[in-house]
Amino acid sequence: MLDTTQELLKFSTIGSPIPNRGPAIRMPDAIASDDLDLESGDIVFVGLHYLQRISDAETHGALHIEPGIWLNVPPTQSPPAGPTVVRLATIPHGDSLLAQGPAYEPQEGPPKIPPTSTIPFLTETKKPVTGKYLEVLTGADRPAGITKADIVDPNLLLKRAIKRQTILNTTVISVSTEPDGGIKNIPYIVTNADAVSMESTFWIETVRHPGGECHLDANMVRTALGTLPLAELDVLIIENVGNLVCPAEFSVGADARIMVCSVTEGEDKPLKYPLMFRACELVIVNKIDLLAHLDYDIDRLEANIAQVNPKATTMQVSARTGEGVDAFRRWIIGVPARAKAPA
Repeated sequence: MLDTTQELLKFSTIGSPIPNRGPAIRMPDAIASDDLDLESGDIVFVGLHYLQRISDAETHGALHIEPGIWLNVPPTQSPPAGPTVVRLATIPHGDSLLAQGPAYEPQEGPPKIPPTSTIPFLTETKKPVTGKYLEVLTGADRPAGITKADIVDPNLLLKRAIKRQTILNTTVISVSTEPDGGIKNIPYIVTNADAVSMESTFWIETVRHPGGECHLDANMVRTALGTLPLAELDVLIIENVGNLVCPAEFSVGADARIMVCSVTEGEDKPLKYPLMFRACELVIVNKIDLLAHLDYDIDRLEANIAQVNPKATTMQVSARTGEGVDAFRRWIIGVPARAKAPA
């Protein structure tokens, strides 16, 4: 029987640009660019670490582990080439690879996913393998929901997965070990399973979610950041409006998390939704100008907050009268210093 697998592809930042990779752009013909050191003519790479892990969905046994780096290479004049992306990978099975290719500008609509084939072929003649070797593909029992056609062309699964999505635009990244990259294998792999080439295509989509979501996530925030003049801003506040459960479970990369509740909601909210109050550094109690008109025990609210999160700061504010706003402003100003302080 063919087994199902689980795949995790995780990305993390390198931390800073990678300078001093040679004067690939001749001076004084160099153009002003963030990817160019104008004093030396050296190009500067930026990129991401990545880790791909594939495991058996039933036993969770490891099948493939691939640590590597994606690099964004700026255009060069020597040799003459446009901007490219590079995938560098080291696979503990005994392989290492370098693949390079273009990244295309976003195009409207869903990706155009071509057919592919899992049938192996002879490297010299390019003819597909036939006979008993293929029985594992064509004759084995398949996981539920997987057709014989899916086994031969796995891209059919991708097409079905996005069929009901509203895809606004797609960015395509396509890299190959040919003609400028390559694969290097240890002798055992050369003898038993020699990998001679690799091609991979990534379709990065912007998707409209029908009916909306109950919270923001990090991908939504990252997309929005690219549309903002960040260099002109001193403070960016992300208003993660939703219920009192989902926003607490997903980090959006902020330096501080603030919960705003009001005196019209009841003193028991921290006990009903403890995760939300535990996730926050500051709890603002708003609408205190209404206290005179309500049967509300603000001391009990603060005691309940302290019970679920003793480290949280509580601040009483009235957006209507301005009471407490100056204290909140001072708290915001202190966020950078607190974020840099050692834990």
